[in-house]
Amino acid sequence: MTNNIEVIATKDLQQRRANAYYTYCTCGGHTKAGMNKLLVSRYDEQLAERSIEPDENIEGVFNGKGST
Repeated sequence: MTNNIEVIATKDLQQRRANAYYTYCTCGGHTKAGMNKLLVSRYDEQLAERSIEPDENIEGVFNGKGST
């Protein structure tokens, strides 16, 4: 994940959020789940700063870009 989350395009931010959320929900390890849950929160905060709601219809990919 980039340290400059504010420069990620909104479309990419939404996809990264979906990937992190899907990985969080489907992984078997507690640490991996916790790390991805934290990422989802960071993505949500950034979307809120842009006055944009998270798009929950985007299909995430396990271990996709933006997840850990």
